[in-house]
This record gives sequence, C-alpha cells and structure tokens, in this order.
Amino acid sequence: ESVAQLVTGGRPAAGGVVDVPLSTTVAEVLQSPGDTLIWQWGLWEHILQVREAFARDEATPDALCIGGSGSIRALGDVDAEEPVDIAAINRELTGRDSIQNTLATARADVVDIIERSGVFEFVPLLQALDLQRSESTALELTGEAGESVVKRLRALPIEDAEKDPAGHDAALVELLCLAALTSDELRHDVAAHVMERLGWESDEGIPLSGEDVEELAAASWAEMSALGLAGEDVLSPVERLDLLREALRR
Repeated sequence: ESVAQLVTGGRPAAGGVVDVPLSTTVAEVLQSPGDTLIWQWGLWEHILQVREAFARDEATPDALCIGGSGSIRALGDVDAEEPVDIAAINRELTGRDSIQNTLATARADVVDIIERSGVFEFVPLLQALDLQRSESTALELTGEAGESVVKRLRALPIEDAEKDPAGHDAALVELLCLAALTSDELRHDVAAHVMERLGWESDEGIPLSGEDVEELAAASWAEMSALGLAGEDVLSPVERLDLLREALRR
C-alpha cells in the first residue's frame, strides 16, 4: 500500500498533513522552498523537500540529481545494496534520446572525451549551455576583432591530438570545466577526476592533480587566459559562457 502526504511551508498544515492522490505529479505539489512530500510504501518512507528554487529556460534539464549519500537496494534483491551512482541516475533522468540530441550539438572531440571517460555529468551542462543557440554575442563582445577571436576559440586545443594526446585531452577537459563556472579548487578536482577516468597519470604512476592537468595543456591554458576565459583578466560569466559556447559547439 502506498500513501503520499504533503507538508506545506515546512510545517504541517492545519489539522496535520494533507493526503495527496497518488496520481498527482511531484511538480504539482512541490513548488516553494520548504514544501515537503512524504511518500510511504509499505515499510519504506521517502521524503522529498524543496531546498531552493531557480529560474529555468528551455535549455535547462527537466530533472537532475545533484547529490546523494548512502546506498540503494538493488531492484529485486532486498539483500543487495549499491552505492548511489549520480551519473547513472542522471542518465536515466535525461533519457537516451535527450543525451544523443545534446551530444549531437557538441564538437566531436568533446563528445569523445565524455564517452571515453564515462563522465556523463557533462551532458546536462552542455544542455544548459544550449550550443544550438543561434544568437551568439561573441562578435559584439570583441568588436572588430570578433572573427579572429572566434577562430582562436575554434582552434582550441592547441596541443596536437596525435603528438600530445594527453595535453589535447587535458585542454578539452579544462574547457568543459570552465563552462561549469566553478571555483578553481572544484575545477581542479573535476579535471583530475576526468583525466583519471581517461587513463592518464603522472610519470611516477600516480593520479594527476588539477595543477598537473593545467600544465599538460599549458599552451591552450595560456590562450584561454588571453581570451578572458581564465586568469587575472577573466571576463564576466555571461561573456565567458558565450565564448565557451563557440569553443564547444559542433
């Protein structure tokens, strides 16, 4: 037997919680921060709570899991537990067709990085970037030199894929990480993780650090900094995203 109840505003409604018909969708009842949905199925109790709400547009993924802890019992085996696999959850939420449609808008070498590493968390990022957006402001941002800037963006990575495959991979990873607009610390962590998934390591056989990844792509990193994507003279987030869209689109 399954029962769903709603607690609005973070506190029980007058007279207790409100029963919710099982045909109701989550979006119909969870709308404001503090709203809580309690779903009981036999002895199991699941609690969904709105922590924050953000404005979205057509490019925003329909659903996305941003974190998790603990373990999940394997379907059909009550004795087996598996760790929470955020990437697998997001692949299911995004859907195969949506993933393929999103990757079809990205450069072939960027798609190759995602597929070889298995880090499909980049797919919602590319979806949010909306690489098919036609109205690019890259030329407006850079004035008369706009065409030259676009060519420089499209020429990344500078590292040759055949002569320096590790540097080439590192540069593409950095482009993807920069598009996430994270702190340098988190960018380093993500870049190191992706490079490890790609099979790259130091000459001593130990995992690369985030700083190591930057050094592998030194030429491209210098060009990214000169273009305002990183470094001391970094552009505003909106301007960076516009230029990164040019660098990542097919």
